[in-house]
Amino acid sequence: MTTPSPRPVPVKVLYILGMQRGGTTVAGRLLGQVPGFVFVGELRRLIQLGLPERCVCGCGREYDACPVWSRVIRDVFRTTSPAEARTLQQAAAPERDSLLRTARLARHGRLDRTTRGYCGVASDLYLALARATGARVVVDSSKSASDAALLGHMADIDPFVLHLMRDPRATAFSRIVRGGRPDARAHPWQALIGGGAWLKRNVSARLLHRAAPQRYLRARYEDMVDDPNRFVEAVAHLVGEPPPQPPMVTGGVFAAAAAHTPTGQGRFGPDAIHLVPDERWRTGLRAADRMLISGLCAPLAARYGYGRRIAGSDDSGGGVRRPRSSR
Repeated sequence: MTTPSPRPVPVKVLYILGMQRGGTTVAGRLLGQVPGFVFVGELRRLIQLGLPERCVCGCGREYDACPVWSRVIRDVFRTTSPAEARTLQQAAAPERDSLLRTARLARHGRLDRTTRGYCGVASDLYLALARATGARVVVDSSKSASDAALLGHMADIDPFVLHLMRDPRATAFSRIVRGGRPDARAHPWQALIGGGAWLKRNVSARLLHRAAPQRYLRARYEDMVDDPNRFVEAVAHLVGEPPPQPPMVTGGVFAAAAAHTPTGQGRFGPDAIHLVPDERWRTGLRAADRMLISGLCAPLAARYGYGRRIAGSDDSGGGVRRPRSSR
């Protein structure tokens, strides 16, 4: 009689949900330094890229020379090709999230065959990354509400969501400056689109919170920069891991090792990262654009402390709090 193979130990996945230019990369780099955690950047981009030739990992090496991705790709794409995985992703978790779809997936409704196929590929990726790195917690900053909702459907995955918020005016400013407009003068439509995207993403996050509040943590970028050690402690408490001792950040600076991300080295090489509040938007963003974004995003923004001077932590449900003890 053959002995059945033991089931894999569930891997904890901490999914960072937020906005582009919302501090998710900094949060991921910070959490990636916690013992037992590994930061893998925007993992969904590995599938989106379709594994073109000569892909470069965040560690600076091509995939076939990287000690992590060389193992992960060999293990995951044996039966499903990268092209097939990309097709599954486009159908099951498209780049443009739908609030209706997020709500349905968060309720753990029945999945169609395509979505089950995508969940299988994503689950295999997380498990392979945990094996290749020895991590207990895989930190994924892909920011997609659909992906976050699907975590609860994945076999052998223990899912958690970190919802990282940032002032909508600051997010808009960063996007405008990044787009090559140093004077931060936006067309009114840009401000409307940016504010609408902020609203949609944060409403999606509220749907995920309602579905599984015990697996959800809301944190503000501004509070993370102000007290990063408290932020790390709260996240460790959420996922049932001990916080690092001694605290990792001293004087607003922490040493970050190279991260094994699927999008090239860029900001992911080894570095000393300085956590400095970025409030350039207060003087750099036009008053008309600030008013337009503020008006569109109220009252949700005001509920989380935006619209008045940012100070202290957000004590609303699901926010960052000092944990009483580690689980």
